[in-house]
Amino acid sequence: MKKLLLFSISLLLAPAAQALQFEVNDITYTTVGLDSSLAVCPNQNQTLTGNLVIPSYITYQGISYPVLSVGYEAFVGCAHITSVTISEGITSIGESAFEGCLSLTSAWLPEGLTSIGASAFEWCSALSSLVIPSSVTSIGASAFTNCRGLRTITCNLESPLALDEECFKNADPFLSILFVPRGAKLAFKEAPVWCVFRNILEQGAASEYAVTLEKAGDLGYVIGWDVYDDVYKLSLEGPVNAEDVYTFRNKFPALRILDMRKATIVSGGGCYYNELGTTENQIGDCMFLEMALQSLVLPESITSIGKQAFAGCSELAALVLPEGLVSIGELAFEGCKRLATISIPSTVTTIAKDAFQLCDALCNYVVANDQQWFATIDGVLFSWDLDTLVAFPQARSSAYTMPEGVKVIGDYAFAACKYLPSLVIAQSVVAIGDYAFGCCAKLSEVTIPEGVVTIGAGAFQCCGIESVTIPSTVVSIGMYAFAWCSNLTTIHAHNATPPEIGIDGFTCVDKYGCTIFVPEGATKAYEVANKWRDFKDIMEVELTGLETLATEPLLFATERGAIVVKGVAAGGVITVCNLQGTELRRVCSEGEEQRVELPSGAIYIVTAGRRGTKIAL
Repeated sequence: MKKLLLFSISLLLAPAAQALQFEVNDITYTTVGLDSSLAVCPNQNQTLTGNLVIPSYITYQGISYPVLSVGYEAFVGCAHITSVTISEGITSIGESAFEGCLSLTSAWLPEGLTSIGASAFEWCSALSSLVIPSSVTSIGASAFTNCRGLRTITCNLESPLALDEECFKNADPFLSILFVPRGAKLAFKEAPVWCVFRNILEQGAASEYAVTLEKAGDLGYVIGWDVYDDVYKLSLEGPVNAEDVYTFRNKFPALRILDMRKATIVSGGGCYYNELGTTENQIGDCMFLEMALQSLVLPESITSIGKQAFAGCSELAALVLPEGLVSIGELAFEGCKRLATISIPSTVTTIAKDAFQLCDALCNYVVANDQQWFATIDGVLFSWDLDTLVAFPQARSSAYTMPEGVKVIGDYAFAACKYLPSLVIAQSVVAIGDYAFGCCAKLSEVTIPEGVVTIGAGAFQCCGIESVTIPSTVVSIGMYAFAWCSNLTTIHAHNATPPEIGIDGFTCVDKYGCTIFVPEGATKAYEVANKWRDFKDIMEVELTGLETLATEPLLFATERGAIVVKGVAAGGVITVCNLQGTELRRVCSEGEEQRVELPSGAIYIVTAGRRGTKIAL
């Protein structure tokens, strides 16, 4: 399918009788004589992807035409464009030109551009940086509304333009930094709309500071109070105590880049957060909690990182963990949504089970070559002996097959992997940890292999699973293990003795709409067992090992390449599963005899109505 994207050009030719319209490189241009006040059709499809360059000139049939404007709704809804470069010579961007380009992270606007139309970049929620040229004379209403990811705005205007009050609506005024020309800071601070930005810095002014502390606690004195608002980048050297931490946490609102590699954490100086103080060579609990840092280099001398030390640092994209670090505490990096890679130094021996929760952009774990406590396979973090899968990168969106040999899926190992569509659990696994797969929203089906003995608390809570197979070896299921799995409709329980279930193991699972398939003769046991008895549809499936078994009034038989079910009324549902309980076919009977084609050489579980059997084909 061709990409049909319309924006306008103006010709330096004699006026034509009507607009000329033509396509070059899958983009359609239209002209209306000599003037640049052009009617441009809305974008006709939204398949354009990647980096977009809008050229200054287009050659068509040997004639070169200057491109003067990006028209009304030219690229509206092109959700897969990631960047746009608008070439010099283009003077206007029309209304809603890039509205709804949800993946657009950067837009380069040329000097010479004079107008940005209403809603031009509205709902470009991934747009993180923006340069407004000095030539711009008008910015339309809602031009950047709902650009929630906007963090850096470089405005080259010598004086602030009058803006509609919703121009930057829902851009974060505390996380965003507005850079303005030297000498213009006060004017922008006092101008309507512009003044909502908490951090306004002058371009070329001192915003980078390198400080060597002779005495711990002196940071606030070395950097005078009159420039606190201007500190954007800070390099620290020397002893740093709680008073210094309090200073850069609370008094430098524009601080985004912090280099502490030559600093040393020492005790003293009171408290930096609530009642927390500093300890020698430790990044304490909550030390950087919810700071807006984008880049951080930690002191080379630190040995531990405390609980929630960097929790909520949602802008942190670059982090260096030093050699010498030994332990990483609970929830240490929770909610660091921009971290894509975590590199584990060779000295680390302990990582808390939930240290990297809600790191939505995390794609890879990397460990030092001489690391003796942890290992990685394809960016997944394991214990050094590969017995335990410790953590799976939460940004992964492809199916995953766990390597054989893994015995334990650790606590929180796959928690909040909201893009994970499916996985194959290794046959060697014997234990699934607490919250191991919690909140895996896209995970629709799970087969737990024979050999697994325990399923931890909250192991699958809030998952999108529709079907789960619980093997005969499972003896206990923790509290909340399958809680809030509202899509769950099928449970294959292979143990004739119902496993023990903790508090609210299946809370918010539809007990009327979910069917449990149990071994023949186990119905009564499940009907009286705690938690299992809440389910209203418990169906027996015979797992006898017999090749073919017929029961009245239903008759199951085999033919070449098919299973035949007889005696099922028209409209009755026939289900075929493998021995692991994975549903392979679901057909609606068309009459007294229904043929279901399947590959030969396998054993299937066939159910129809409230009875089932095991059949070798």
